[in-house]
Amino acid sequence: MISRKRMFIAIIFSCTLLLSLFFIFKGKFQVVSEAISNENVSEAILNENKVESSPKDHDVIYFSPHADDEMLTYSVSILNDIRDGKKVHLVLISDGDRSFAREMINGKYDYESLHFERAGKKVFCKIHHTYHDPEKEKYKDGWLSRFEVGQARIREFYKAAEFMGVPQERVEVFTLKNDKYTVNEVRSIIRLYVERYPHAEFKTMSKFDKHPDHAKLGKVLEEFYLAKKIKKPTFFLSNYMARFSKKHLVGHRVYLKDSADRNKVKQGLNVYRTWKPQEGWYGLGIHSVPSQFESMYKNPYTMIDISDANK
Repeated sequence: MISRKRMFIAIIFSCTLLLSLFFIFKGKFQVVSEAISNENVSEAILNENKVESSPKDHDVIYFSPHADDEMLTYSVSILNDIRDGKKVHLVLISDGDRSFAREMINGKYDYESLHFERAGKKVFCKIHHTYHDPEKEKYKDGWLSRFEVGQARIREFYKAAEFMGVPQERVEVFTLKNDKYTVNEVRSIIRLYVERYPHAEFKTMSKFDKHPDHAKLGKVLEEFYLAKKIKKPTFFLSNYMARFSKKHLVGHRVYLKDSADRNKVKQGLNVYRTWKPQEGWYGLGIHSVPSQFESMYKNPYTMIDISDANK
């Protein structure tokens, strides 16, 4: 009888201990989640296995505002860095779910559109010269919500990185809202990488870029440099600023070091041109900025901002 009571007490004690541990770890998880939330970082997909960085690793961190900027602006530099034996890391800041390409591919405005007052109005696709219909064309994801567009753009980003030779474990994604993310949100993200890779090279867009999302990255990265937290970073003129903008910025043109890499640029660009909606590939890049894709495809080069303010 006594042994049964002892056994019963032992079982109760074990259950109580397990429940206590559960709530302790749950509380810690919530604290971590709130800490990230308080830094205004909407969602981070970070590598679980963090490796200590050293100068010998030759890490190079590229901060890409949107999926396709890594191809349209950085691809030549990325491939040159890989040729030089450097470890390239790509960091995507936004999933770009607010892109107008969504309306063009859906064929209509809806209540998730920026101009929701136009819900139901048709949108003509200038790429395929038609009004798309997700149901008739049997899109894999059906009518594309903002979330589904964001996920599709992330898939494109990973695939383009793969063609350039950047392994998935060195590609990381955040899902801040394009056209809405703040300097503080950007600062929180960049700080993560400055702390993780103190010896790395850091590269991003120029603070003089016309697009606010691009300019914020340049502004914040310059702050870390002026605070002597990082070595001198590289700032790029975006594809638009280098090739189409009427605003003149002084830049140094950079070409591929190895002509064999031109095919990799084309393969990466083609990811964003791929139209296979039944398989979940919607050519979101080409639907967004077709002229930039055509220009890069014909003449792959990038431009580094060398204006006086960045010297």
